[in-house]
Parts: sequence; C-alpha cells; structure tokens
Amino acid sequence: MSSSYLYLLLLVGLLANQITAQDSSTTSAPPLSTQYCNESSNMAFDIEQISGTWYELARNPAPSNSLLCAQLNITALPNNFVNISFTYSNTATYPWVNQTMYSNVTVDANNTAGYNISFTMYGKSYPLTTYKVLDTNYNNYTFVCGYTNISDYSTFFGVVLTRERILNSSILTDYESIAEAKYGLFSTKSMTTISQTAECSSNKGVATIQMVSSVVAFCFAAAALLV
Repeated sequence: MSSSYLYLLLLVGLLANQITAQDSSTTSAPPLSTQYCNESSNMAFDIEQISGTWYELARNPAPSNSLLCAQLNITALPNNFVNISFTYSNTATYPWVNQTMYSNVTVDANNTAGYNISFTMYGKSYPLTTYKVLDTNYNNYTFVCGYTNISDYSTFFGVVLTRERILNSSILTDYESIAEAKYGLFSTKSMTTISQTAECSSNKGVATIQMVSSVVAFCFAAAALLV
C-alpha cells in the first residue's frame, strides 16, 4: 500500500472526526451558564417592592390540570412576614369562578436555598414545595422556579410572572429569553402560556350575580302587582 494512499485515508479519518465533533456540539446540553432550580440561588429581594399583584403568564412544564387566570398576591406585613394568596380558575366556561390558596412566609434576606411553602385551601394543606425567586425587576417580570423533590427533576418547574394580566406575546417571549439565558426550564420552545383574559376578572361574576338578583327581584315585583 503506497504512502500516498495511507495519507489519504488518514486525512479522510480526521475530517470525519471533525464533522462528528461539530454535529455533537449542536445537540449538546444547555450552556454551563444555564442552571436548573436545584443549582440556582434564591435572590435577596425587597419585600415592599415585590409586594402586590402578579399574573402567571407562562409555565414549564405545562400544568397537569386546566389552569386559567392564575394570579399571585403578595402582602408585606411587619417583621418580614409575608402573606401569599394564589387565585386561579380551572373552568374555561366560567373563568371568573375561581378558588384561592393561602400561605404565610417569613422572608430572610440571607436565604439562598429558597422557601418551603405549603398552601392551604378549604382547610386542606398541600405538600411542601420549594420556591425560589430567581430574578425580578419588580415593575415588569419575576422568574420563579421550584420543586417538590430536589432529587427528582420531574417535579421541577419554572414560572414567568408579570405585572400585567394581558401582555403582548412578543414581550412575553422577550422575558422568557431573558430567563432562558440563565436558567433551565425557561426555554421559549417549551414554556406553556397560561390563559389570561378580561373575563378572568371577578367583576363579571359579581355583575352576573347582581343581574340575576335584579331579574329575580323584578319577577317578584311583577308577581306582586298581578295578585
């Protein structure tokens, strides 16, 4: 076998290895700068600034049950005490018919491990879940991640909260991109949008009840006149 032929085989082998290396780099894991929830730190946030109403606009993975009109209310109390209420609907036909879960948390500026929170609704306590505030600019977005089992990635989740209930989709994508650059579970391709519409407002439900009450009162009045 001639030396030129051996050289040709060697050259082809080197080129094949280079192409394989390039292909594998395109399907590799996320950049090392991307951290999953168990690797990320809870940020030290200002209680007063983060307080108020937030709306859940995107989540990964998708919720196991129908989730609409998800709204988080944070109320700052004395001594770093915080009251949290999470209101949501799972009825697409009547999105203003909702239910609320509650919890109380003591905020510690030095807490980087996250907060273990158990919500209560209708007297029932739900399993402890670790929540971490990853990033917030207080006025527009907050990124939260969490898990129920630090050793089980299937329990991990990421959530995008915004101050506006209804947001332009391109702005939401921008927020997801900001989170995706730093944290796992926030890929713009895998986030599920949570339905938020004008009908989420409980005012419609109140208006409906008032209208029904008015109709009933009118019927009773009409019947009384006919007697």
